[in-house]
Amino acid sequence: MLQLDLPEIHEAQKIISILRRECFLSLRDISTAAGVSIRAIRNCKRYNVLVAEARVRVDQLYSICRLLSEVVEQRSMRKWLREPKEIFDGKSPLQLIKEFRAEEVKKILNEFLNDSFS
Repeated sequence: MLQLDLPEIHEAQKIISILRRECFLSLRDISTAAGVSIRAIRNCKRYNVLVAEARVRVDQLYSICRLLSEVVEQRSMRKWLREPKEIFDGKSPLQLIKEFRAEEVKKILNEFLNDSFS
């Protein structure tokens, strides 16, 4: 399975590159979750500058992708994150991250993982 290692010092630029390269997320996917424009994500890739709230959301997206990598294949992550889910009241995981509700997504993934290995 996918091994994602969070950089010790938060560097949004590195995390965005990992999300794009290893999780196959687009700039639009990342900007949706971060609650900022695609341009802000592009600028972050160039200058490593991102507002604090967006950094928190990018970190949350990253941690969800780490959990998700244990449940689905890499190439399926993007689809799973984008699609609305009934369990999330018809919202996608990306929308929940934007709304600072990433813990709900993590809880569901953890429950699934615990059930899978029981």
